[in-house]
Amino acid sequence: MKYLLISCLVISIVCVVSSQYYKRCRRFQFLCQNGKCIPETLHCDGHDNCGDNSDEICDHRETFTCSDSNIILKTELCDGKADCDNDEDPKICVQNKCSIDQFMCRTKPMNCISKTSLCNHNNDCSDGSDESPEACEIINKPLVVQCDNSIHFQCENKQLCISRIYYCDGKSDCSDQSDEKNCPDSENSKSKSQSLADLVKQSTICQNNEFYCGAGSTVPCIAKEWRCDGSYDCPETYKDELNCSNFECSPDKPNRCKTIDSCYDNDQRCDGYPDCTDNSDEEFCSNPSQHNVSCDPFNEFKCVKNNTCIAFQRVCDKTNDCGDGSDERPGGKSENCDKNLCKINNGNCEQKCINFYSHRKCLCKPGYRIDSINETKCIDIDECADHMVCSHKCANYLGSYKCECFEGFYMSKDNKQCLAVGEKFLLYSTKNSIRELRLLRHYMDMLYSPKNPTSNFLPIGIDFDYKSKNIFWTQFEPNPEIVQIDHLVSKTGNMKPRTLVYSRIHSPVGLAYDWIHGLLFWSDIHFNEISVLNITNGMRKTLVRLGNHSKVRSIVVHPKYRRIFWTDWGKEPKIECMGMDGQDRKVLIKDGLWTPNGLALDYYFDDLYWVDAKTRKISVYNLKTFQRRDVVSHLNAHGFDIDVFEDWLYLSDWDNEKIIQIHKKTGKQKILVSSPKPMGVKLFHQLAQPVNIENACINHTCQYLCLPTSMNLENYIKFRCICPDFSYLLNDGKTCSPTKSEFFRKTISVSSSSLKPKQSRVNVYLIVGLVITIVLLISLVLVGLGIAMYRNYIRRVIKRATNFNNPTYYQHKNSNLEIQLFNEDPVMSDIYDQLPDSSHANSLIPQNQSDGGLQMVATN
Repeated sequence: MKYLLISCLVISIVCVVSSQYYKRCRRFQFLCQNGKCIPETLHCDGHDNCGDNSDEICDHRETFTCSDSNIILKTELCDGKADCDNDEDPKICVQNKCSIDQFMCRTKPMNCISKTSLCNHNNDCSDGSDESPEACEIINKPLVVQCDNSIHFQCENKQLCISRIYYCDGKSDCSDQSDEKNCPDSENSKSKSQSLADLVKQSTICQNNEFYCGAGSTVPCIAKEWRCDGSYDCPETYKDELNCSNFECSPDKPNRCKTIDSCYDNDQRCDGYPDCTDNSDEEFCSNPSQHNVSCDPFNEFKCVKNNTCIAFQRVCDKTNDCGDGSDERPGGKSENCDKNLCKINNGNCEQKCINFYSHRKCLCKPGYRIDSINETKCIDIDECADHMVCSHKCANYLGSYKCECFEGFYMSKDNKQCLAVGEKFLLYSTKNSIRELRLLRHYMDMLYSPKNPTSNFLPIGIDFDYKSKNIFWTQFEPNPEIVQIDHLVSKTGNMKPRTLVYSRIHSPVGLAYDWIHGLLFWSDIHFNEISVLNITNGMRKTLVRLGNHSKVRSIVVHPKYRRIFWTDWGKEPKIECMGMDGQDRKVLIKDGLWTPNGLALDYYFDDLYWVDAKTRKISVYNLKTFQRRDVVSHLNAHGFDIDVFEDWLYLSDWDNEKIIQIHKKTGKQKILVSSPKPMGVKLFHQLAQPVNIENACINHTCQYLCLPTSMNLENYIKFRCICPDFSYLLNDGKTCSPTKSEFFRKTISVSSSSLKPKQSRVNVYLIVGLVITIVLLISLVLVGLGIAMYRNYIRRVIKRATNFNNPTYYQHKNSNLEIQLFNEDPVMSDIYDQLPDSSHANSLIPQNQSDGGLQMVATN
């Protein structure tokens, strides 16, 4: 007994130690040495959160150890706050002032500001050094990243780390194409890219008012009036601008490119963006510093010769700030600086006074400006009137202002920019793969790719559910489907995608997930319809059919307003919206649209962004103020999809096969990664899906599907009970009943529901042949049984005749062979009685198809 207790004790100790050793934390968590899991944001925050101080063992390149052994981030050095108990050493402050993504102002106090605030026409430094030419040059220098060479390949420009599986795979993932240099000559290293149009069904025919771009173009058809208009609208083939005789530019774009048949307007000349593919619109441009500049008449002095502006405070300060000496002899006379009219009563100025041109000039303190009526008085500046001042919220005070952030975000050290805590992942679909880009670490990884590299796997729309960590995408090829995969498990490479929708779906493109109500919306560009699926119970409904003149593309959903929005680049291009139940449909925007493509929603500002592939613009429309403006007017890209988070837009570009990051206020652009035919983009982060929104269907009693109603309806109710296609709602407002023609449809669907998704697409003649074969086999079995029973009967008769005086009676148990092809009651509620017990590991749920049938879908 004693040895048994000792053995149990030893086993328990081993189990505890093993469990601690093999313990793993969830994503966005840090594993302490004692086995405890803490949020990743608490790692190296200067506090012992683990209990064993293991979370404060930090990378010294990013942290600083105070003399009292306290550990702080280097970004917290010299920020005006005493993070070390004895404050920081001034020498250390000079050496370790700002982090790699920050800029140090020139004069005291030497504050650190984010490099994203450089050269944005706002003085974020008190001395304005963040707007100097040197500062503007800094933002054009790419950030150098460090890669783990054991698992990553570093691009030659040192801007990105990519997984080694992408090295020499025939597709350029580095913006400098260095991952495809010096590759061995093999079939696997050759490019196998295939355009989207090659996968479009051969039966695709353009309408009479459209021009066919050819099989090699990612856009099969364009408007006929775009033919020979000086703008390439057929990607890859450029067929719309070939064989154009007597090429001339239109009046709105009068300038022709040098070597190509393309045109640009006067505003595009020397604007810093190459609108011609040969860059001829940016050639022979004079130095911007030589242009006639306009100085601020209230705050700046214009130098005479070098055509620059300096602050009034630097005039007559005995320093040649202009370089030509004009600031020390205003009006051409040096004696003008000797007359000090500000000595008497401050020159009657309310705040500041300086000498200028033989008279005084009144100036104001920061936060104030000269009154346009009385130049001696100063009035408060409403900084909040400028939407570029703060990332989120702005509060104006007398002579000042304060930026504030929405819940969950934190303020950066420049006190203007609001940032989300933790790593941000950019999910994007591309030819043959689903990928993610870690924006902070500049790592690019594969989430899913078919094992067969030659398969025509083409995902397009992409979205996610942060709570469950599930990723969804619309699959164009090899089989039109809507697919789900677990974001965490996909890292192990052992996760197989789960098909959510595969029947009555032809060309799914747009995808949007409502994380509050658990609804998945998608658009089908072939059927020109929008449908919805409840991912919890598998119930499905076609919400709207748009007609033959429409071409529905991108789709987004706003759970707060319970509305969905989509782009339509058909005969009459427009952006529309409606309630999630398919009611209250409205045209939101129709002016100035040609090919509205990607669509994105900023849920914190109710801003709707879209990119137009034809006009090359990115625009935004506010759902509250109804104001519209252009973010980028001359986009050198064929924008396909777009997303927004924090201060940034993320765009997939078909022309250059890249994903671009664009500042949503200034329009500044940065290439993030190269990718073969990038499709959908989505920023994966907890704050990208706000949870403080009411669930309208929380207490619903609908038999089939609960869909929220639009908040714009008068006397609205929160939700409506919806029935599947080919069914109608009974008078109780909750129960559905199929139409008379649906009984046969559903029995066939249920009888074939055990087939795998690909098997369900077999030819109807094959099904009929199988049924006939089964009937024949059953008939043969019955005939055999009849013959056996007859022969047994003859034997008994003969035996009875032989042994008449001693009869024996045999009692036979009749074994019935029952074959049930299907069993279904026309009333939909009876289907639930046939479901397996919920205690099974894998159960089946009925899913109504939009063609009226029901499939049984496996759930975990």
